Amino acid sequence: MAVTFDTRKAVKKLREKGGFSEAGADATVEVVSEATSPLVTRDDLSTALLRERLWVIGSVLAVAGAAVTAVELL
Repeated sequence: MAVTFDTRKAVKKLREKGGFSEAGADATVEVVSEATSPLVTRDDLSTALLRERLWVIGSVLAVAGAAVTAVELL
């Protein structure tokens, strides 16, 4: 789920209710937009967790395969 931020609505609200100038409202909204852009979503975390689980499973299978091969060579 992506985070949405209506910048036009924020600028309007800062000007009308906060008493900001046009430049002040624009700058404030720009700073907030930049600060919130790197936020991680639940989908991002789920994808990363799945990748990690697959990596662990693959590693376990590789180690198990190596162990079986080593036992067969003895």
